[in-house]
Amino acid sequence: MADRRDDLLLQARIERQANDWKHGNGELLGRDATTTASSWLAGRAEPGTDRSAVGDYIRASRRALRRRRARLVGALSTIVALALAASVVAVVAGIQSSNAVRQRNYAESAVVAAVANTLYASNPALAKQLSLAAYNLAPSPEAYGSLLNATGKPIAGQLAGNTPALDEAAFNANGSMLATSSADAVQLWRVNATDPTDLTALTTIHSIRAINSIPSLWFDPGRSTTLAILYGRHASLENTDHPYRFSASAGNPRAPTHSDLALSRNGRVLAIGQTDGSVRLWNVADLWNVADPRIPSIGHPFRAPGAPDNIGVSRVAMSPDGSILATVSGPIIGTILESTETVRLWNIADPAKPRLLPATLPSAQTLLAFSPVGHILATGSTDNSVQLWNVTSPSRPTPTGPPLSGHTGTVFGMVFSADGHTMATASLDGSVRLWNVADSAHPRALAVLRRGSSIVAFTSVAISPDSHLLAAAGFGFLHGSVAAQTWLWKIDPGPAAADVCAAAGTAGSPITQAQWRLYFPAVAYSPPCPARNATTPLAP
Repeated sequence: MADRRDDLLLQARIERQANDWKHGNGELLGRDATTTASSWLAGRAEPGTDRSAVGDYIRASRRALRRRRARLVGALSTIVALALAASVVAVVAGIQSSNAVRQRNYAESAVVAAVANTLYASNPALAKQLSLAAYNLAPSPEAYGSLLNATGKPIAGQLAGNTPALDEAAFNANGSMLATSSADAVQLWRVNATDPTDLTALTTIHSIRAINSIPSLWFDPGRSTTLAILYGRHASLENTDHPYRFSASAGNPRAPTHSDLALSRNGRVLAIGQTDGSVRLWNVADLWNVADPRIPSIGHPFRAPGAPDNIGVSRVAMSPDGSILATVSGPIIGTILESTETVRLWNIADPAKPRLLPATLPSAQTLLAFSPVGHILATGSTDNSVQLWNVTSPSRPTPTGPPLSGHTGTVFGMVFSADGHTMATASLDGSVRLWNVADSAHPRALAVLRRGSSIVAFTSVAISPDSHLLAAAGFGFLHGSVAAQTWLWKIDPGPAAADVCAAAGTAGSPITQAQWRLYFPAVAYSPPCPARNATTPLAP
């Protein structure tokens, strides 16, 4: 009895509790007691124990424990869910608040940038600081463009024809020279390393013949000293280091008028579009090793089957590997195409045997440009937009993403940067736009550059090979009349900001608090440039 004392006491207690529970007067066992009772019943219960009654009691206790545990888990789940919901609500509220602030800042940045652009002519010191402050508030495309305007300047000494025309600008392959055109003349400029927006005049190349037409320019992508120029019926290549000139039209007075040209990146093939609807290819691989001033042609002029003679080829562009030629054809009225232009792609892997591809692109495309990397073709449309196309399979070009839109006038110039990540477009609306096209499926606007009322229209744009300098040719007001102008801007916002603060140190102190409240009434005072011991504030 003494040896079994603990088990006998446990038996007596469990049987009594089971009996009380059975008659509605007892409580169920707790978790530890249920475990102890189950172990006792399974191995140490005395003979004569009412196993049925005790077993029912233990099983009822287990069920009660499971229900209690389920209720506890449910309660904890509810608490956790409520906590998570509260956190999500707080996060969403924070995001919404942050987005609201961000949208407000972008809107205010764009407004102040537009004001700054109007002040560049009358108060450039204040305009520059406003541009930088707007960019610091939010890098909206308007603020980025206005900041770049702080570095912008027209080329001094450019020949300015008195007739508005489609003037052009082009950088050579290493970025050391810029060519600009005006009526019947091309000027070459040296790009200075200390200040790339301050050019030095090198030479002026006048037209082979006075034909009163605007020359088209194209530097050889592979040779920094070879410049291609079109003058109406005359196409020539100039060696900018030596007084040599080669003509694609020498000895042929009936040659059709040329409209556009492109050089392959390996410097071997020159393509010229002509107003009679044909395209001609020329072999320029050994250009400087021959004495004959005529460029040898490759094969014969070719045109699309069934194309009428009055449908001219207004634009040509060549893929980076030189295997694909893109052309735009349409009725030409002066220098303007009607809205029925047709884009065609040609396989010229064998230049002597060009082959028209069954590519389908929408009509009303007026411009062409191949990215120097990858398989991207850009086309400009009469609806003022630019579309990027994937031409990996040139017979089946597909849009890469939404069009680049925002211009309110015809886009007359477009170009890719050397790495293919940036694109610039120039428009008759008087603006130049920069785009991030590194992800061609999701292009986005980077900068909008305007010069107030000083520029009527931009007709050509170029990006230096190192992507640090932007040039755009157009026509605007000069000394009360309309004349050709070419503008230059630094592209990087860092150097632009440094220029702004350097100018602020020369002109006076940073923006005063009163001036800040005038232009940024909802933003805490934060002048973009530090004070430099100056006491004279910028005039409002």
